[in-house]
Amino acid sequence: METKDSHENDERTKSGRQRLDYGQLSGLGLEFCLSVALVAAAGWWLDGILKIRQSFPACLLLGVFVGLALGIYRMKLRLEEWEKLRKDDLKTK
Repeated sequence: METKDSHENDERTKSGRQRLDYGQLSGLGLEFCLSVALVAAAGWWLDGILKIRQSFPACLLLGVFVGLALGIYRMKLRLEEWEKLRKDDLKTK
């Protein structure tokens, strides 16, 4: 028979786990945005050095697409790792 205290502890544990998950996923979104922004900024900088920024910012466009690809790849790896940890956590219960 479950007591009221054990039910409250289960709810707190569940709430804490959800907050941790939200924090990790928020960090993942921030990491994705930063990867795109940093690689695009490097492309913009390189366009300035090559003096092609006003005509056609090819390095900026390349940087955006490379940043997107890296961000998506990193997100895929982190989500697979997160899913594996969640499955292991559920198995132990």
